[in-house]
Amino acid sequence: MVMLLAVYQKMRYIRKYNEATLKVTKFTSLYDRITKNIERVQKMYTDRKAKLEARATKMKNSASIWLRNNMGLGTSDFNTSIYSYNGLNGYKMGAITEYMQKGQVYNGTTTTDGNGNKVQGTYAAIDDPSIFITAYQNSGGTFKDSEGNWMTKGGTSETFTEEDYKMFNQAKSQADIAYSNAQNQYTTMNQGFQEDVDNWLEAATEEMEAEQDEALSQLSYKQTMYELSKTQAEQEQATAKENKDKYTELAKDAVRDHAPHFGLA
Repeated sequence: MVMLLAVYQKMRYIRKYNEATLKVTKFTSLYDRITKNIERVQKMYTDRKAKLEARATKMKNSASIWLRNNMGLGTSDFNTSIYSYNGLNGYKMGAITEYMQKGQVYNGTTTTDGNGNKVQGTYAAIDDPSIFITAYQNSGGTFKDSEGNWMTKGGTSETFTEEDYKMFNQAKSQADIAYSNAQNQYTTMNQGFQEDVDNWLEAATEEMEAEQDEALSQLSYKQTMYELSKTQAEQEQATAKENKDKYTELAKDAVRDHAPHFGLA
């Protein structure tokens, strides 16, 4: 009777152990699968965030370049191979040329128009300001040669004068002011756009993270449930194994005790 009971219990716990093993396998597989899904979702949102940041950087850079070009500043203020004399750059040279060609270089005098309004006097317009710019560059800003004499204009016999020197320096001074104003305007506008992009990126990131949290919360809940089920199955498996092993030994002992000895014991 003891032997039959021991064998019965042994087989009973073998079944329980096998059932628990199947449950452990099942929930381990489900847990691993949901964990991989979570990792894929996290990677997807990490990639999306990186793309958002890259897009924001591209927007900032594009806006900066567009603003500089639109304001005549260019992507580089200085071309060192050409404009490297006494602070002249492309923007200033363009402004100097415009002022001189349009007769907008102030000469320090004041006149009155027909309505009695005061108007600043200007120098006469210059058809070819490049002659002045070339002389400025070649002379280091003095318009004089190495012997201290006024340089000739464009290879002609006509020479520059004190008035020409004053006119060019006044044009350069106006260009310096215009350039400074343009730089300040660019800085203000660019800063405003950069802040707008930062605000857009922050809002887009918050929206994406909320979406990510919602997606992960459901997956995390399932992961927790699978982990609990897996842990419970492992405990059942361990208990079943312990009892299985115990009754296996008892069955062996019972069989040994009830086996015929044929007078040998």
